[in-house]
Amino acid sequence: MHGIISSTLYRAAFRDPVLQRQFDRALLSVLLDNWYEQLQLKYLQQLN
Repeated sequence: MHGIISSTLYRAAFRDPVLQRQFDRALLSVLLDNWYEQLQLKYLQQLN
């Protein structure tokens, strides 16, 4: 990661409520099974 580009808050918007629920479930799954932390450690060597 380079300090040139500051961090931002990303957002996702859905017109289809079914698609939104599917996305929310998938995101929750990623967060609950520590997959995101594993990616951070693998590529960034630290947790953000």
